[in-house]
Amino acid sequence: MIDKKIPSIKELKKYKLKDLKQLSKDIREILQDLSNNKSIHFSSNLGIVELSIALLYVFDSPIDQIMYDTGHQSYVHKILTDRYNRISTIRDFNGLSGFQEPSESQHDFISTGHSGNILSITQGLNETKNNDSYFIPIVGDASISNGLSFEALNNISFNSTKMLIVINDNEMSISKNVGTLHKMMSKIKTSNINFFGGNLFRQILGKKNWTRKIYFFFSKITSWFEQLFTKNNFFISMNYKYIGPVDGHNIKKLIYSLKKAKFHCDNKPVILHVRTKKGYGCNLAELDKLGKYHASSIKTLSTNSNLSFGDVAANYLSNLLKSDSNIYVLNPAMTYSTGFLEFAKIYPNNYEDIGIAEEHCVSKAVGICKNNKKVFVIIYSTFLQRTYDQLHHDVSRLDLPITFLIDRADVAYGDGDTHHGIYDLSFLKTIPNSIITAPRNKYEMEKLMELSYLNKKHPFFIRYPKTDCISDNKNVSFNFGDWIYLQKKSKSKSLIISYGPIINDLLNHFSNKNIDIINSIFLTKYNENKVVSILKQYKTIYVVEKVYYQNNLFTDLVLIKNKYNICSTIKSICIKNNKIGHGDKESIDKTINMDLNSIIKEIKF
Repeated sequence: MIDKKIPSIKELKKYKLKDLKQLSKDIREILQDLSNNKSIHFSSNLGIVELSIALLYVFDSPIDQIMYDTGHQSYVHKILTDRYNRISTIRDFNGLSGFQEPSESQHDFISTGHSGNILSITQGLNETKNNDSYFIPIVGDASISNGLSFEALNNISFNSTKMLIVINDNEMSISKNVGTLHKMMSKIKTSNINFFGGNLFRQILGKKNWTRKIYFFFSKITSWFEQLFTKNNFFISMNYKYIGPVDGHNIKKLIYSLKKAKFHCDNKPVILHVRTKKGYGCNLAELDKLGKYHASSIKTLSTNSNLSFGDVAANYLSNLLKSDSNIYVLNPAMTYSTGFLEFAKIYPNNYEDIGIAEEHCVSKAVGICKNNKKVFVIIYSTFLQRTYDQLHHDVSRLDLPITFLIDRADVAYGDGDTHHGIYDLSFLKTIPNSIITAPRNKYEMEKLMELSYLNKKHPFFIRYPKTDCISDNKNVSFNFGDWIYLQKKSKSKSLIISYGPIINDLLNHFSNKNIDIINSIFLTKYNENKVVSILKQYKTIYVVEKVYYQNNLFTDLVLIKNKYNICSTIKSICIKNNKIGHGDKESIDKTINMDLNSIIKEIKF
């Protein structure tokens, strides 16, 4: 880790402009060094360096609460709030979180991983506060376009909640921005017009409190002229005091604009519109419009060439589209990371990046499906949680054959608790008509893609982790609803039932042991009579599944056992923690007893 002089917040407020500029350069070098050695949220934090410095320079953290939406933009904030000596541990086991985390520091007031929620949270904090603190949400990486953000903007304006909303407009989401709001914001011209010595009064304001009333009078006149000469925009029409757009890499202008906004938010909600460049200071990251440098290690970008499950899905759909143009693919803002980048280029009329709007994405898929088109929705497990209402009300109730490719259905090691994809099975099983499946390799992924394509009713879910999708010569063919034996010994009275890539490790270890192994590819819509027949054959059955322990496959088997008075003993090996944390795979798997050695210790035969 490179060594730089990082000031305390108290020291920071004494810095001169030249010192602040040098600090910006130093922090970018720190981020570059971090990215050379591990996967971090790189480009987002490069773009927010000056803004993070200016916020801590103008406001008094932790009395004033600075909150980032999403929290992955908080690396610079962490460096400047007494955590520089631990920044090399970010995303490591027992290290700093990659998001704001209250357990780490009093300067992190709320933990946020998903986007769109911070405006609502901040409004609730603001309207019930018992002091004169400022609450400053920084909304970036297109979080402002999320539906929840729009709901909050509407209510904040209606209630005239006194707060400062900083929009970090870097013209990017994870990858290139989409949507009309983005286009509208790119056309907004500056409204920082000053009449009657406004600058002079603002400078005096910083030195003598008795000038506040004088300044307020001239500020009203200035605001009137600003409105007269400034074209209305979305935020002004919603009755926000709008300031901007401001150059997010000009620290002098940022400090001035933040002080102006700070004054005005004593009277009404203020929008400070800051324009930054994602990846600023690193040429490759600046030019990246695909999201490669959003959350990656520079070293990993150049070395990993293995196929993921998403790559396999994209290739399969590419082949299908050669003979069927009625296939549509929707993806809420994760084109690059889900493996659909090339697909999007080749089939622009059949593919759409919806942006960070998962609920809208699912309901839009319903409309497409109702027009007798085949729809595939690619979505992270953790983000699928947002769409529960749409899945239940729109998809399941109408029993539509939409396919959902659930990526990152696993522990989210570096990201931690806000992103763990271990709950989808539990809540999807409460969605009527759901077909839930889990492939373990390339053959099974392609077969499930085929079955979902041919499926004429019921939502079809294919869940898979962020791991390499291996090819296997020991494939066993299967049809809809089948469970298959991967290993069957002649006299075994013990059985392992599992699914997904974890079963590959179990198969390798127990290949010479007297225990049978079944791959339960279908987690719903399986043949219950066949399952009953299987359960009756064994004395002890171990259900190994890398999901949360409530309402999983084990739960189903216990209900079947009781229903048919089966004498077998059924044991569950799964994730029982709901506070897992973040870190490397080896450390986290050991902590939750889901590493291979821990699983082996549980299995007796």
